Amino acid sequence: METNRPESLINEYLYGRPLYPATPLSWLAPFWSFLCGAAASAAWAWTGSHLLRLLLGLLLVGPLLGLAWAASARTRWQDEAMDDPADPTAQPSLVALPYTLPGSASHRLAETWLMARGWWQQVEPRLGKPLLQLVGSTIFALTVAAQLGRQSLALGLLALTVAYASGLARTRWASNRIVSVSFPLLTAWLLGHAAYDALDPASAFAGACFALVFYGAAVLKDSSEPLAVGLAWQVLPWAAATVTLMAIKQPLIAATVALLGTSQLLLVPLLEREGGHALYFRALQLQLAISMFLAASALGYAP
Repeated sequence: METNRPESLINEYLYGRPLYPATPLSWLAPFWSFLCGAAASAAWAWTGSHLLRLLLGLLLVGPLLGLAWAASARTRWQDEAMDDPADPTAQPSLVALPYTLPGSASHRLAETWLMARGWWQQVEPRLGKPLLQLVGSTIFALTVAAQLGRQSLALGLLALTVAYASGLARTRWASNRIVSVSFPLLTAWLLGHAAYDALDPASAFAGACFALVFYGAAVLKDSSEPLAVGLAWQVLPWAAATVTLMAIKQPLIAATVALLGTSQLLLVPLLEREGGHALYFRALQLQLAISMFLAASALGYAP
């Protein structure tokens, strides 16, 4: 059985799938979410240390967590590990160790080791590369997250745990768009905020709202889902983010974000045309990116 081959650079290094149905937001989304989280922290300053944190954070939410997620989610670990297991009868006979007898504890230990080595030789061509990617990206991701603080380290551990679960429980997790699309983007937003200041409920809620907008876009792209369902998952979280801005007394930004959000409905006729989905998402991504940054800037505004 062959391991899934990545079809693009996005699938190889960024979460195993495009996080938005159109470029450049398909690969830019985690980086943009991190920047928005940093803006929402109200602690950004143009200093060398803050710029270094910014670069480390972008490295963390992009190649490091993205590679770990892609390696975990795109590899059929259980299937590959069980496919063509090593045949114990094919192993060379063991040479008795000094002062041991066949059937003794040391003999059984050596036999177990030899069987495990034979099994690894069988699966190494299929699991060697993704396992190396997973281990390497995990080590570097946790190292970078630790440099950004305790909150970032906790978020990094949570992100990696969900990534591992999505790979091991493939049928239940990998196909769940909230896990594979919304969760990485929410994590990136929270990491951006945590890199500079303690997490804030309003910022976390806004990040969750926009992460669900991306989920709605993924649902809307899937032609098997009703059009109304995908639109609802896009429009309602966007509206909730607008309400959050009203709650923090930012009416002008709230009105601007709401106005930008109307494009989701105004562009619906494109979805009824042949090939209109690509045009719809391409036209909407700029409004979405601007709305995210405006909302984050309003959350981080300190008069």
